[in-house]
Formats: sequence, structure tokens, C-alpha cells
Amino acid sequence: MGTRRRALELVAGGAAVLGTAACVPGAPADGSARAQGAEPAASAPQPAQPPQLGSTEVVAPSPTPGKPFVANAFPPPDQLDNTEWLYFRETGHYVALGFKGYFERSGGVGTFGLPLTEEIVEDGQTVQYFQRARMTWTTGPAHTPLEGEPHLEAVGLAAARQRATPPRIARVDVPRLQDQMPVHAMPNSEELVTRLPQDAQLRVTGERRGPDGETWFAVRLWNAVDGYVKVDGLAFTPAPPKPPATGGAAAAPWKPTLPPPQGPFPLQARGRTRAAVDVAGEADTPAIGRLAANTPLGVRAWRTDVQGRAWVQLDGGPGVSDGSWILAERFTPEAPDPLTARAASGQPLADLVRGTGMWFTYDVLRETPVAHVIATARANGFSFLAPELGTSRRGYWASEHYDRLLPAAHDAGLKVIPWVYPWLVDLPGDLDLALKALRHATPSGDRPDALGVDLEENLDEGANRAFSQLLRAMAGPEACLAAIVYQPQIASGRQTAYAALAESFNVLVPMSYWHGRPIRYTRQDAYTYVADSVRLIRERVGRRETPVAVIGQTFEWFSRNEIGPHNPTRDEIRGSIDAVRDTGALGIGYFNWYSTTPEEWDAIRGE
Repeated sequence: MGTRRRALELVAGGAAVLGTAACVPGAPADGSARAQGAEPAASAPQPAQPPQLGSTEVVAPSPTPGKPFVANAFPPPDQLDNTEWLYFRETGHYVALGFKGYFERSGGVGTFGLPLTEEIVEDGQTVQYFQRARMTWTTGPAHTPLEGEPHLEAVGLAAARQRATPPRIARVDVPRLQDQMPVHAMPNSEELVTRLPQDAQLRVTGERRGPDGETWFAVRLWNAVDGYVKVDGLAFTPAPPKPPATGGAAAAPWKPTLPPPQGPFPLQARGRTRAAVDVAGEADTPAIGRLAANTPLGVRAWRTDVQGRAWVQLDGGPGVSDGSWILAERFTPEAPDPLTARAASGQPLADLVRGTGMWFTYDVLRETPVAHVIATARANGFSFLAPELGTSRRGYWASEHYDRLLPAAHDAGLKVIPWVYPWLVDLPGDLDLALKALRHATPSGDRPDALGVDLEENLDEGANRAFSQLLRAMAGPEACLAAIVYQPQIASGRQTAYAALAESFNVLVPMSYWHGRPIRYTRQDAYTYVADSVRLIRERVGRRETPVAVIGQTFEWFSRNEIGPHNPTRDEIRGSIDAVRDTGALGIGYFNWYSTTPEEWDAIRGE
């Protein structure tokens, strides 16, 4: 160490206090300080030995080199004036701005001693000397390993390093799955940016003291929104895995109870039989006749039977008994080809689902001010936002949060595509749910641009066809309807009636979730899986021009809240985007908002 070692001994008492030379990482990447074993500038005053730890007395430079004297007691760090400049009369020097922030949050005088210089430039770097350390302003953390760890612990430098340079990515550390962590606009502010669920990931950008002296982490969310969280609200370890299955039978998944027959309900529609069909005098009674395929029909009502199947009641006509009934799945309403249909403006209806966006659950709107949702969408280049608005189990829940989203999104040039999750057991209830979402009007007069229907729970072709045909008849030919479906590569996808759905829906939207095991996946893996999803759906429909929009994966199945180390990587996200472009799909939206990691947000934005 040569002259540096001699300076260290003069400034701080040498290895007896500090151990061997070490670097301590500083604050994060927007510019930061780091502490090093001190080497005083040539013009710096000769310091005395530092006081014992815990003492409120300090040692200041002596007018006579080598002869220290004890200055007046210095107040503890928490009593220092909280401005941009701290003046230390014992040495006549300041600690200011960025150095001040690092100095305060890393232990202040008790860690570094008193300042011996102002900020000066050495070898192109801004530095400042203290009794026990030299601070250097850097653009990133230092990586020199610590030595003499017991000595550094003794003076608090190792603890300062750990606090001052937390890992850049943290997760929400709340004890229960149903708990949430508030993100504040400012430390101790009542204004909230959002509330985050357990294990949601966020980027830590620094620290700040609150009005009460408590330390808060500064964080950035979703490439767009800044906020503050309490330091004990975050963890820097991987999310815990899902607990192993316990012994005994697992709880059966919820399923609606089959309701009694319902209806009749009015329905005015024209169409034809899609195949030969038996005709009954009443729904679910023995046949009284039979109609050939493509027989023109008028419909005036519909109802369900004891099996939950839908029937339509017919107007009289050539060869058709007035008031007779046929199964709804055999009726095709009169409408333009949904795969090529256009709005009155001439725009293809499928284009309303074009672009990049996010499919997400309603808690995002409930917990996040709409301004932040819109800012996030714009910062990441979104074309649409797709919130879930209801399920068969819990009904329709859109409220004032959604009423605020629609006009704000439209003002920002964004489309809104709400989606619902029916079980197709109670068809009247499920159709009512879908139509509420499609026809929702805000006080401002804004309406959604399209409707997504998530068809996962009942894969029976008859139920899917009846629901789809009735929905199209009720919604009208100009409504853009998107069927959210399983990817065709998996068993559930092989059971999905893509061709039947394509008779009523304008767009098919496969959930192309490629990252299905807790292993490493490549960009090519994601690309191939998404491209195959698009190709196979078009093959199953039998039409190469079938409009397909993809839902991509920004979650994982293996951690306790499906957010963690097995989330897709940046390369995987970029691979999925490449596949959508190369297959000519309409676009891609990712699921789910809160489970998307900072790395995935960056990849979606193109970084």
C-alpha cells in the first residue's frame, strides 16, 4: 500500500480500526457514493485519532500536526440539520447533496468520522475525505470484496454497505397471500401509488428519510411510476416455492350448480340451421319433425332445459311449425363472416384487438389510480388494456374504477377490451355477464372497444357453440368478440372447438404459456411455442386468414404466489414478440400485470 497505507494509519488509526483496505459498494445506479479506506488529499488537514465507538465526543484536526485535541461533543446523527448541506464546525467542512444522503443513511459520523475536505476531483473522480474513509461518486456499485470483515463490522461499515446497496430487484414481503403492501407517493404520505400483492417484484432505486427519520426505499414500478415503501416491506431473496401437496384428497374446484330450466327469454333473430335437426313442440320433448341443413329460420325466444342445454323457439314458415323448438347449437344467426367482418367505418373488427397490451385482473384498477395505469400503458407502448370484469362465480364487478379507466384510456388513444370468465353451466347467467361487459357505458358515454370471453371451464362443443351463437345474435354483427382459448399444444387445447368458436367470434386468443416447467427456457423455445400456437389454431379452424391474437406469459406456476425465479426471462419475452410478428398474428398481450417482473416490463417495452 505504500503511501496509501501510511495515510490510512494517520487518518483512521490503521488496521487496528479498519482492518485491511476494502471497498464498500455505495448507492444505486443514478450516481452513488462508495466508501474506501481513506487516503487524504495532499492539502487535507492532519487528523487526530477517531474516538471510541459509541462516544459523542469527536476528534478534530489539531492546529499542531500530530497533537490531537478533543473538540466539543457533537450531536448524534438524528439531530443533525436535515438540509442539503451539513456543516461540521469541528473541521470546518460540509457534506452535501448526494454524499450527504449516503453519509446519513450509512451511519454518519459514527461510521465515517468527520469530513476532512470538501468534494474535490482526483483522477477525474469526485471524492471527499473523512476521518475513517474516502467517498467516491460512481455510476454503479463497486465489486471489490471486503477484507478485514470483523474490523469493518466494528465500525459499522459492513452494515452500511448492506443497507446502502440493496439488490436492485426486490419482492414484496408480506406474510399472507391475501396481504398487500402499500406503495406511497412520498415517505409517510397518505397518497398511494398502488398496493402490491405478496412477492410482486419491483426495482429499488435508492433510499430516503421520512419526516420521522425512518428510512424508506425509493422504488420504480412498471417502467413508469415512482413511489416509496418501508424498508421492512421488501425482501431480496427468491420467492418461496409453493408448499407441497398435503396428504388426503384435494379440495374439488368450484363449479356452478346446474340451475333448473330457465326462460323463455325474448330473442329476435334470423338465421338458418347449420345441420339437420329434430324439431320439438316444447323444449326437451320428443321430436315432432325434422329440418334439413340450411333451412331459413326466424327465432323469437330461447330457454334452457333440465340439462342446461339452450333451445330456440321458431317462427312459423315454409316447413316450420310456429312455436316449435330446436337446440340452439344447431342454429346459426344471420351475420357477416365474423373472421372478415368490418365495422360501419370499414375497419376490420379484428383490428380492435391488434397491438401490444396487458390482460389483467381487476385488483389492478381497484388498487391503482387510473392515471398510473395510463402512464404505464403509454410508457410501455401499449395499444390496449384488458381488465377482467366478472366471472360466473362472483358476477359482474365493474364499478367506478372502470368508469374512470374507459374515458382516460380513450383520451390516451388506448383501446379497452374487458373480459369475463364464464363456466357455461348457467347459460342465461353467463350471457347476461358477457352482455353487461360488452354494453357497459360510463357517465361520460364511453364504451369498451371489444369483449374477451375466457372459455376454459367447459370444453363441450355443444355448450360452446350454443353460447357463442346466442351471444352473437344478442350482441349484433358489429360487436368485436374475442374468444380466449387454450393453446392447441396441450390436452385441453386438443379438446377446444376452435372451428365452432370461429363461427361467432372475430378473433381467437390462445393463452400461449410456454414456460411450463421450472427449467431454463431460451428465446427460441418461446418463439417456437407461440408460433406453433398461431399455426395450429389456423389449421384447426381450416382458414389461414383466421385472426389470432396471443396472450403471453408473465407469471410462473412454481412459487407460492406464481411470481418468482421461474418467471419468463427477457429473452423469452422477446422471442414471443418475434413469433407474433413473423406469423402475422394481430398482436400480443401479457398476463398478469402484478406478476410481471421488472425484467419482463423492460422486454415488453423493447429494452
